[in-house]
Amino acid sequence: MNISIKNIITPSIPLAISSIILCFSLWTYCYFNDLFHGITTQSSVHSFFKVGIFNNLLVSNLISIAFTLSNAFLLIQLNNKFTIIRTRTFLPILIFILLSCTWSTTHLTDESDICLTLFLLSLFYIFNMYRNPTGVEQSFMGSLIIGISSLIVNHMLFFIPIFWIGYGIFQSISVRTFLSSVFGAITPWIFYISTLKINQPDYNLNNLLVLNKNLFFDINSITFINKFYIALLALVFIFCSLGMFVNSRADATHTRSKLNLLLLLFLTNCVLSLLFVNVTSAFIPIIGILYAIIVSHSFTLIQSKFYSYLFVAFCCINVLYIFTKNIH
Repeated sequence: MNISIKNIITPSIPLAISSIILCFSLWTYCYFNDLFHGITTQSSVHSFFKVGIFNNLLVSNLISIAFTLSNAFLLIQLNNKFTIIRTRTFLPILIFILLSCTWSTTHLTDESDICLTLFLLSLFYIFNMYRNPTGVEQSFMGSLIIGISSLIVNHMLFFIPIFWIGYGIFQSISVRTFLSSVFGAITPWIFYISTLKINQPDYNLNNLLVLNKNLFFDINSITFINKFYIALLALVFIFCSLGMFVNSRADATHTRSKLNLLLLLFLTNCVLSLLFVNVTSAFIPIIGILYAIIVSHSFTLIQSKFYSYLFVAFCCINVLYIFTKNIH
């Protein structure tokens, strides 16, 4: 049987709308399933701004849907502006929305959606720094946005050193860009601490950063279905990453640099989600959008039966996971 996904890569408007509606039908199923199992909203992320104040499951899901759509729009703009994938494609948006619908734990953590939005905005500035060692404004603004997100989830600060590595990949590292990045990251904290000390003079500043790590990750705490699902997604990612490296030889140098940074950010997020288990939900949406970009590169640009079958398998894996993850 010959399978082609060309019509999905550049779908007609009715097909694109139908695909999104189908994804959000899966989201609806997840909502009613959570409702049936008595799951309530709760913030699992340490945050100064307690965004997860919506104790209503429906309200939390609606807010999450709104952020997912806005983040999908930002993803479109990011790909179009910087030609991460050298042709217009619908796949990054479709894969990101499908993963967002599948990973129902993110529907209940408002902080993770906001941090993803800020993360994407920072990438617009960082990507503009390619071969620009005088890009002080871009460096400052990219780190400033991450600094703001770190007030919501402290662990977002770990992205700042990764961005410095990105400066090296982009050939834009200099004393000026480095210092502007440092000042951009600490500026939100200076304003926050100043306001805090004015309103609460006796506040203990030792409580500002909560970065409790868990070096003894208990793999036995993950159910068999979740382990199997993660293993399959990892296998798809490996095949697509290999395809991306082979196929990226035809990409421009600046595109390869951006893909390398995105891959580094993806691996960093995976490590952080294992190291800081208490805030894993904050990293999952970022992992999802980086995963969507990387695998879409191969699915879009490598026209072969193998990758067509792999894409269909990927979609089936996520749909089946939704219907089986609550089976004990």
